[in-house]
Amino acid sequence: MTAPPTLRVEPLLAEDVRSLYLPWSSPFESLSLTRHLRAYPDHSFWLPETGEYIVGEPWRHREEITAVADISATANGPMLLERMRQPHGEPAHELVVMTDFAGARQPSFYNSIGLGLLQEVLCYEVRAIPPEPPRGILSFSAVSLDRLDDVAALIAVDHASFPWLWWNSVAEFAAYGQVPGVALYIGTDDRGTPVSYVGITHFRGWGHLDRIGVVPGYQGAGYGLETLRFAMRMLARGGATRVGLSTQANNMRSQRLYHRFGFQRTYQNDYNIYGVWVNPARAATAWLPDGAEGRSS
Repeated sequence: MTAPPTLRVEPLLAEDVRSLYLPWSSPFESLSLTRHLRAYPDHSFWLPETGEYIVGEPWRHREEITAVADISATANGPMLLERMRQPHGEPAHELVVMTDFAGARQPSFYNSIGLGLLQEVLCYEVRAIPPEPPRGILSFSAVSLDRLDDVAALIAVDHASFPWLWWNSVAEFAAYGQVPGVALYIGTDDRGTPVSYVGITHFRGWGHLDRIGVVPGYQGAGYGLETLRFAMRMLARGGATRVGLSTQANNMRSQRLYHRFGFQRTYQNDYNIYGVWVNPARAATAWLPDGAEGRSS
């Protein structure tokens, strides 16, 4: 009897794509996968004997977090994931994540390859923008990503307001700022201190509140509501008649704010983020912004 071949997990290279079978559910076709592998080397792996593969990329332009962009595997999914966790025999990042939009896969699939539920994300929408103008307790200015002072202030507020998992990097902000319809604003108090920021996207007839953050030490002073009112006013001026947003399921402060403003859940748009920690020490501090008790507001 012939012994079964020893399975080898190898880096997935652009020249290997012609040997793969890409299922219909894959977000890639041959050309786009080839380009992806060239853009993000050392993030993807496969089993030449079985054709199973896992494709990765930096999550939100952050090299310390790897996102699974695609996986096609049966019994050997855990082997592929483990190689992604430690691509060179030692950890190269802190976390591996995979986002499940619209329940594309059953939770049992993620569990079977070694991923656990990290974050539930809830989606909301308001179909009539309330006529609540800002009260003038903050001053808002448009962010220019070409100005170093603006970028530094944006990063400082972002990292103070959000837990580590949701931090934006300079590269993420740069990519975000290139998206058509995007606008970023910093909110400052009467002393000129940056205390909040908001990112919005205008679409035809509707808008999206992409990001709203308030520095924890300034929460409870009405700055979150003031920033939301400003964002909604700017979206309305751009022609939006309805606005969508998302927030973490455990972020009760933000949910109360959005409910107060008339937002309603759109359950069909909720999604989950699954993951596995490479650095357990980071897991202990990843959910609080700068050790603060608050979250985004």
